[in-house]
Amino acid sequence: MRAFEISAIGDANLLTTTERPIPKPREGQLLVRNAASGINFLDVMIRGGLWPDAPPPTFPYVPGVEGAGVVEDVGTGQTAFRNGDRVAWMGPLSGGGYAEYSLVDHAHVYALPDGIDIAVAAGIPMNYLTAWSLLHDLAQVKEDDFVLVHAAAGGVGLALIQLARCAGVHTIGVASAGKLGVVLTNGATAAIDKADRAGLLAEVRRLAGNKGVRASFNPIGGETLAQDLDLLSPYGIAVAYGLLEGLPGSSLAAALFRNFGRNVGVRVSDVYRFAHGRPIEAKAAMQQIFSLAALGRISPVIQTTRPDGLVSVHRKLQAGETNGKFIIDWQH
Repeated sequence: MRAFEISAIGDANLLTTTERPIPKPREGQLLVRNAASGINFLDVMIRGGLWPDAPPPTFPYVPGVEGAGVVEDVGTGQTAFRNGDRVAWMGPLSGGGYAEYSLVDHAHVYALPDGIDIAVAAGIPMNYLTAWSLLHDLAQVKEDDFVLVHAAAGGVGLALIQLARCAGVHTIGVASAGKLGVVLTNGATAAIDKADRAGLLAEVRRLAGNKGVRASFNPIGGETLAQDLDLLSPYGIAVAYGLLEGLPGSSLAAALFRNFGRNVGVRVSDVYRFAHGRPIEAKAAMQQIFSLAALGRISPVIQTTRPDGLVSVHRKLQAGETNGKFIIDWQH
């Protein structure tokens, strides 16, 4: 089978194509023949050694943590899936997604309803389960709440906007000027240029009626988290789910105490704590997400690359030059 692997931490050029034998599923595993594999910024962080304090993977390492396709073979000890079932999956950080076939524990495989294109489904699990857990598990949003979405034109950002709209929640998206159109097209209440940090506070307060936002969802880190605290409503939370600009500085502690009387807080979020730590709840969430997709109420913004375009996509992701979600198309 075709696969992409790295043998060291470093630049995107280290992604090399290779031929590997098709693996056999062990107890509790499924062998999925991928129609498509999702490409995530998480993959870029692992490949480039950009994840703070994370140990390097075991080399040679096949990146990729999600995909969609057809069950090709089943291991013993599970009865939920059979050969030929259409599925999507989200596996552990041990990877294996950048390949034509992937071994996945059956607990992390999701049946696809009719009406969902199998390749499009590859772009759903990581982004939409992340967004679902942020909105409904951590922030526990309610109808008519306002939330702030950083990196709003990215895969998770657009998933947050679409799922919030389904829940009757208003979103204020922050993105670069050239991406504001796609943010609004996907259902954001308003979109703000990320370069205008000085005007962000006044604009959010104007849009949210001076009461602030219930939550901010922030993959940026750095100094942006401190600013988010000033935008929250009483009892609101700023949720960090990435560190694109590095760890927060001392300004975060100052902002916490500046907002002491409003009982605001900061949370960090790793989707794997939800997806693999509470697999029954995660499966129920994914069923609702795929039902919304089948009804056309949510739709990932998909860009497709052939396998030979993977290195270029990694570079674009690292440079922040993408909208929505890229997938590898293994069928062409």
